[in-house]
Amino acid sequence: MQTPPPQYAAYPRGGGGGPQRRGPGVYFEFIGDAFRRVFANPKAYFGGGGILFGALAVGIIIAYALLFASFAAAGPNQKEITASQIGGIVGFYVILIGLGFVMAVLSQGFCALAIEEADTGSTTISTFFKPMKRFWPLIGTVFITQLLIGLGSILCFVPGFYLSGILVFAPTICVHEGLGPIQSIQKSYEMTKNYAWMMALLVFVATMVGSLGAMACYVGFIFSLPVQYVTLALHYREFREVQPGPFDTQVNLG
Repeated sequence: MQTPPPQYAAYPRGGGGGPQRRGPGVYFEFIGDAFRRVFANPKAYFGGGGILFGALAVGIIIAYALLFASFAAAGPNQKEITASQIGGIVGFYVILIGLGFVMAVLSQGFCALAIEEADTGSTTISTFFKPMKRFWPLIGTVFITQLLIGLGSILCFVPGFYLSGILVFAPTICVHEGLGPIQSIQKSYEMTKNYAWMMALLVFVATMVGSLGAMACYVGFIFSLPVQYVTLALHYREFREVQPGPFDTQVNLG
């Protein structure tokens, strides 16, 4: 008499809390999924949003205070621009540019939250800070990608729009796969080149969703920005290579 087969079957391990992997593609319905995830775990996502909003608010206040102080010091009768005023203007824009990089680093915290939750079924606010371990490579990746997209946008916008789709995963790859800026950009290209235009459209729509916070005196960014980056992180999860293990994950943030 033959031994009966074991009473189990292999199944795809997509993680406890996230959607099962569907494979590479552009899924606009992930925006709705991102809303559900963000509002189901406010401590993690809104906490991260509050940290990001607070950092930007403090930086903007400092930038404007520096600018106003440099002009106030010159007095009302000053007719020519002074060295202090030039310094104030330069400092103002340096701070704003720096805030852009701060936002780029912190926004990857939302991606880390979403990927961990999708893979394991849960996440906590501590994960939001883990991408900072890759601070300098991430800064380099963001600088190069934004430079390329900016240059492309100057050329009648269309090349910049295309590049926003091609390069969308580069920062996340840098953080989660431990690659340098150039390698991250190359891998993002390889992953998205067959979906570039639709991915660019997704980036545009997700960015519009993330910008909704501006309608609520900018405080709404605490709620809207996480949705933008969670949407993109869930797509990265579909495109990345599957690693063997108890969960379908490549995250290696410590």
